[in-house]
Order: sequence, then structure tokens, then C-alpha cells
Amino acid sequence: MFIAAFGMATMLDPFLVLLVDVMASNYNCSLQSSACAEDYTSGGCDCFTGDFKKLWDRLYADEGSGVTGLFITVMLYVASTVMATLLLHEFLVHVHKDAR
Repeated sequence: MFIAAFGMATMLDPFLVLLVDVMASNYNCSLQSSACAEDYTSGGCDCFTGDFKKLWDRLYADEGSGVTGLFITVMLYVASTVMATLLLHEFLVHVHKDAR
């Protein structure tokens, strides 16, 4: 049972990280604090950019558009979820075999 629960958590991990980042408002520090808008390395800036938006910010700074970063991030999240799902299924069906 523990392995199945761990596998489900592994499958959902990218989306849980996204949920935590959205709930904690870790996506736009410059609007949350004036200290972050001036200099994000200052002591008064206590927020940070969440994992889901980091590639967007990097490509926005380099290319002027973050859409490519969003596309790459979504593709990585989907690929990670599919791989974890396939590995969990393979383990539960062929290795664990209902604890037989």
C-alpha cells in the first residue's frame, strides 16, 4: 500500500508543486513587495519565483517572450507524469502482483 501511495505522489508531484506555488503566490515578486521590485536580492524581499515560472522568466529576459518556457515546462511536467505513471503501473502489475 505504501508503494502505491508513494507512486501516486510521484505521479502528481509536478502538479502539487504548481498548486503550492500558486497558493503561496510565488509567481510575481515585483508586485508583492516594493523591495523586490527594486532589487530581488535585498533583505526586504522575502518572496521567490516558484518552479513553474522560472523558465518563463528566464526566456522572457533572454528572448522577450516566455511562451516557449511555458511550453517546455508543460511538456516536462506531462512527460514526467506519464513516465511515473508507466513505471508505477509496471511495478504494480508485474513486480508487486497484489503481494503474491
